[in-house]
This record gives sequence, C-alpha cells and structure tokens, in this order.
Amino acid sequence: MERFQHLKLNSAWLVRIMSTIALLMTFAASSFAFEIWCPKDTWIWDEDMPNYHYEKPVVNSYYHYDIWGPWEEKHINCGEGYIKVTWKIKDHHGDWHYCYQTITVKAKHHYGSISVDCPNDKTVWCEDLHYLKYEKPYVHSYGHYEIYGPWVDEHLNSCGVGKILVTWKIVDDCGQWQECHQYIWVKQKSSYDSYYGPVTWWPKDYLTDYCEGDLSPDNLPKGYDYPKLASDEHNCSSLGISYSDEVFYPYGDADFCYKILRTWKVIDWCSYDPYDHYGHKGLWEHVQVIKVHGGGEAPDLECPDDITVSVSGHDNEAYVELDPVEASSSNSCSDKLYVSNNSKYADHNGADASGYYPIGVHWVSFWAKDGCHNTAECKVKITVEDQIAPTPYCVASLVTVIAWHEDGVYTKLDPKKFDLGSYDNYSPKNKLKFTMDPPVLDCSNLDTNEVKMWVEDEFGNKDFCTVQLIIQDNMGMCPRDSTEGLYSISGSIKTEAGQPVVNAIVSFANDDTVSAVTAANGAYQSLLLRPDRSYSVIPTKEAYPMDGVNTKDYILLYQYVMGNATLDSPYKIIAADVNGDHQVTFDDVFALGSMILSKEESMPAGMHSWRFIDAHYQFAHPSDPFQDDFHEYMTVSTLADHMEHMDFIGIKIGDVDGSVGGLEAREEVDRQLIIDIMNRLAPQVQQLKATVYPNPFHQEAILEIESPQVDQATIILHDVTGKTLYQAQQQLVQGINQVALPAQSLQSQGIYYYRVLTSTGSASGKVLKVE
Repeated sequence: MERFQHLKLNSAWLVRIMSTIALLMTFAASSFAFEIWCPKDTWIWDEDMPNYHYEKPVVNSYYHYDIWGPWEEKHINCGEGYIKVTWKIKDHHGDWHYCYQTITVKAKHHYGSISVDCPNDKTVWCEDLHYLKYEKPYVHSYGHYEIYGPWVDEHLNSCGVGKILVTWKIVDDCGQWQECHQYIWVKQKSSYDSYYGPVTWWPKDYLTDYCEGDLSPDNLPKGYDYPKLASDEHNCSSLGISYSDEVFYPYGDADFCYKILRTWKVIDWCSYDPYDHYGHKGLWEHVQVIKVHGGGEAPDLECPDDITVSVSGHDNEAYVELDPVEASSSNSCSDKLYVSNNSKYADHNGADASGYYPIGVHWVSFWAKDGCHNTAECKVKITVEDQIAPTPYCVASLVTVIAWHEDGVYTKLDPKKFDLGSYDNYSPKNKLKFTMDPPVLDCSNLDTNEVKMWVEDEFGNKDFCTVQLIIQDNMGMCPRDSTEGLYSISGSIKTEAGQPVVNAIVSFANDDTVSAVTAANGAYQSLLLRPDRSYSVIPTKEAYPMDGVNTKDYILLYQYVMGNATLDSPYKIIAADVNGDHQVTFDDVFALGSMILSKEESMPAGMHSWRFIDAHYQFAHPSDPFQDDFHEYMTVSTLADHMEHMDFIGIKIGDVDGSVGGLEAREEVDRQLIIDIMNRLAPQVQQLKATVYPNPFHQEAILEIESPQVDQATIILHDVTGKTLYQAQQQLVQGINQVALPAQSLQSQGIYYYRVLTSTGSASGKVLKVE
C-alpha cells in the first residue's frame, strides 16, 4: 500500500491536506469507516506513455460507492512534461471525493533529429494507375511526428504516358521537418485482349427481306449497326472506327438476292504500330455479312381442301389422292419458283402429296419459295379413319365373393380378370380401354349375373362380350337389413393429464381392417361391424417428434437416469423410453437429445412418436412398468353388442413431464444446454442394444444385437400372454451380431416380445408379424 495516499472520512468533520507527496483525507464516524488510498505521484519514460495504465484509488467501505475516471491532462513537449490524472469517488451518502496524481514524463532518448526513408522511384503501366497507391515514407524517431501529403503533380499525355511527382512532408514535435520526392514513370501497355481488342461485341450478321434500301449502319437495328467498345476508364487509349463494303451477287440458285461483306476496323492510336507486320498491334478487324434475303411480295399458294378417308377390311392404311397445290409469284426480284411438301408418305415431294397414309391424322405442309427466298406456306389435314371395332374375347363364366370395404360391402369388377386376349386391327393392347358394365356388384347382386366387358380402341370403336358372373357371400357379410345386427366400437383417447389426443388412427383389425380417426375431444367410433367376430382395436399416431418436448423434458430424463429425480407415473417412464428398448438408460437421454437437435420432421426408423395403453389397465409395477405385460391394443373376442368406453391413455414419446397439449409444452428449447449434457454423456452410451428388422415382418425376421464386449447372451421370445415360445443361448462378439428368429416359433400373425440378457445388462422390444 505504499504507492497510495491514505484518506479517512467522517460525517462530522473534514480535514484536507494536499502536498506533492500525499493527500490525506480523514473522516471519522461513530458507526462506520470510509477510507480512500489515492495513487502517489510518480514518473515514467515517454516511450511508456502509449501502454501506461493509470492506478485506481483503493476504497475501504462497508457500503456502496462508485469510482469515475480517470480524467487526464497532458502537458508534453518533445517527449517531456507531465500528466495530471483525476479520479472521482461517490460514497453511499452521495458525497463526492477526489484523488489527484501528477505523473512526470521524462525523455529517454535524444529528440534532436529524425531519419526518413523515402519511397523509391518506380515504373508502372498506364492501365494500373487506377489501382496505384502512394507509399508513405518510413520515419525513424523516438518522438512524435506527423506525415503530411501526398502532394501529387501529374505530367501525362493524352495516352496516359509520362511521369508523376509525389511529395511528402514529415514534421516532429520539436518543429524539425524533412521532404520526400518520388518519381513514378508511367508507360503504355495495351490492356485489351490481343484477339478481340477493345471490342465488347462486333455487329452481328444481318438478314433483310428488301431488295433495295439504305443498309448503312445508321439504318440498321441496335446490335447490327456499330461495334460496341469497352469503356476506357483508365484514359490509356485513343480509339477510332471505320468500315468498307463489298457487294456480291449469287451465281445460280441461292437462298439470297445478294450479300454485303462489311469490313470493320478498330484502331488504338496509343498502341498502334504501323511497322508491326506480323501482330497487327493496335488494329483489329471483323467482317460482317449482310444478306438480302427477299424482295417483293411472297408467292401466292393455294392448297387443296382437307380430306378424310377410311381404311377397308383389316388394312392399316389407305391411298389418299390430293389435287396438286397451285403456286404463282409476282416478285420483281426473282422469277424462279420452287414448290415442296413435308409428307413422308407422299409419292413425290413437290406440289402433289398423294400416297398411302396410315390410320391417324396427318398435317401436310406445302411451301412455295422464289429466288430471293420469299416463302409462302399452307397446310392440308389428312384423316385416315379406323371404323373397325376391336374383337373382344372374355371368359364365359366366373365365380367371386362379396368383399368388405370401409365404405360398404361390395365387389369391384376388374376387367383384367375377364379378358382372354382381346385385340384390335390397329391399336396395340396397351392402348385398348377395358371397362365393365356394371363396374360394381353389391349384396343385391348375389347369385348369377350377366355382365359385359367392353373393349374400346383409340378411335372410339368398341364392342363387348358377356360373362356369367356368380356372386357368393361365403363370409356372411350381406345382412338381410343393412344395419340390423351390426354394432360399433367406440371410446376416447386422452393423455394421463386428460388432454385429448386428436387425429389418432384407430384400426379395427379382422380379416378386413377398417379404421377411424379421433375427434377434437379425443373420441372415436367405428363403422358398423359384423357381429360374432373378434376385433383388435389398435390406436396409432405418428406426429411431429417435437410435439410436447422441450428442455424441461430433457433435463428431467437426464436427472432420472442419473438417479437425482423420480418419475411419478408409469406413463411418464414409458414416455422416457425414447428408443423403445423397454428400459430407460443413457441411450434414451442421447436419443432424445439427438431428436431435439436434429429438428427432424418424423421419428427415426424403429421409433414411434406415440404409444397407447389400455386406460383400464392397472400396473403391477408402476415404478418399472416394463416388468408388466401391458397391452398397446384391446381385443373384442366376440362382438355381440355396441362396445363403448374402449379408452386408451396416449403417451407422447419424449414428453417426460406429461405436458403435451398444455402451455408448458410450447417453451423454447435451450440447444446449447442439451449439447453440453450430450458431450458429457458420450462415454456412457456404450450399452447393449437389440433391434428386429424388418418390423413388421412377413416371413423372416433378423434380431440384430450390438454388444459392447464379447459376451454370452440369452434370447427369449414370448407372446402377448407372456407364454415363452423360444429360449436359446448365443455367443456374442464385440459389435454387431445378427440372429435369425425361428419362423416355427412365430407362426401366426400378431405381436411378439423379445428380450436379450447378457452380463452387461438387457435389451428388449416387440415385433409384429403380418400375413
């Protein structure tokens, strides 16, 4: 504390003594002490001033105070002088106190001279002047100095060639000064491309239909008139343009009346070298072709009328006889006339397009052209009709059964099942249109029906054959009364908190599965169903993964896995099983974090957005619901009446706090906090994993086991009743292991559960077999 001056404060009286050595301020109070130590006066070298940090006063007080400053007053000349520093302190009473410090500045080096390195003379190209930067002198001095300038004096000609004088002046704080002079010599070098030169584009070749007229550049459209030159933003060029014309007339047949070869020349007088006989430096040339294509009016051309003919027998073509077109010309520029057509079926390509044409519509174009390429065109529509109907072949009789659909009980007739090789004389099989009359048969059509199979070709010709169709109701789907004896299944789906689960799909699985969708209040009701049958009621919903998921869910799951928090219901524990392996581990923490950060629109393969539990089910192990064989569907063994209150509890995966549908679910996600936790989790997520694919499966399924080490595993399969269907031992290697599930143990369709036990833990899941 020796570098500070000591001050004491008291609300009763104040004594202030100032000297060049110290400032003492003393206040005494009966209830508190307020002390200030001000920085002492000191000295520094001048070269330390730029990086010198002023010392702050030190205050000892039990109450709040504020320090403002520093304010500095510099009195420096030629590296010597002093700096006056002032600080202000405000105590908790609002009274102001001041600290003053004087810092003497001493010159460490002699300021009597400065040394200057001036920029060297140099040579630049005229085109680079736009980017030229003037170099500053380099100054050697221990004191402060100022550089003034540059003063630029240009001596350049009209091509930008010459010299530039650049002057700088250096003055130090002691009044000494020096000047620097630099000469920059500017030389000529063409900045233009050696091939195109200063031309951005040359005039394009021009085509006109007039025999006579002024074709000078001033009378041609833009782009065909004059060359466009690049702007000379550097003032290093002096450009000139000229042109000359040569006229050529055709010899024999040609598609033009005459041509003009216009030779353009562009010169840069600043770079032109008349003695450069090889490179033509500074001079560029281009030849523009002006073609006079026509003259006078186009020929007169008259086409025959459109014609329609029909094929005979089973032919696919017919002979079409056309009158020749008539053409004439009054063109004064050319007395020649040529007539042609574009038909690939015509016997000749001139004025007559008669010939054999296939079935269809054909447009034939005729052209008449004179010697100056004036052209007239007309078209004839030739229609060759196919008036022969297809030949239908169909089965004589067929037996089928009525079927159950979501919108009723009926059978839709497929023409492909009735066709025995129908064909057409022209249209290929894939262009024929097959229809049934009637297209649908329902319960009113049981027994024998006569139906027609129609075959229609591309031209609307059609014919039919008849089929004796017998409709049977082997499954008893057709009631005597459309509603008599039919029943519905209904219920509601809500979360544990009572929030309705909207737009969930509820399937009623039987031989034919129908479904319903939950309404805004979570209620659902099936269509009328056939009695005396068993139905599986299976709700599903695949929604946006982030619905109801926020940072609070992630923190709660992390704390639960760490053992620092509890989940007070089995539904929240199931919601925490993010990866669906029937256990809550660090894998789920990692999976939920990845799901939140990835912002995916759908859940990853094998993971579900929602799960549903029978609302009437009572958990035997609520703190570990995975020990229970809880069902995610309900079964009606025999439908004998309307079934109501088939209710489910909906569980949004990842919504660990059960807030989906409420205001808390809309909170923002703290992405950085989740990233930090996941980084800490990385070493802990190497655990046993078991997955079945494909899931659902039809014939064969593979159990893929990912083991963190070489181990011995027990594989167990059981059905929804808990009955063990298969148990075996399996040696595991570290990493991925694949085991085929025994087909003989999973013979019927439905849901099965699997469990893998090793020395490091267990993994489990479920798999669905479908027919």
